[in-house]
Amino acid sequence: MDLRNFLATSKDKLEEKFHNIEIRQDGDLGLVTFNYGFVINDKVTNSGVEHWQVRKIDGQWKILSVTLDEL
Repeated sequence: MDLRNFLATSKDKLEEKFHNIEIRQDGDLGLVTFNYGFVINDKVTNSGVEHWQVRKIDGQWKILSVTLDEL
């Protein structure tokens, strides 16, 4: 089962938590870095650090790339 189907069909309590959020901006470019934890039925099942490279296009921030490192 892929992640999309799992999220759509799971009867479990699912939650993604974010903390230590850091945002850096240089003009129309930005970097968002944060720690995440994926929680199923109140138990952290995986966690790590995620980085989003973003750019402001026509007045709206768009995600250009996502990288993550699972701890």
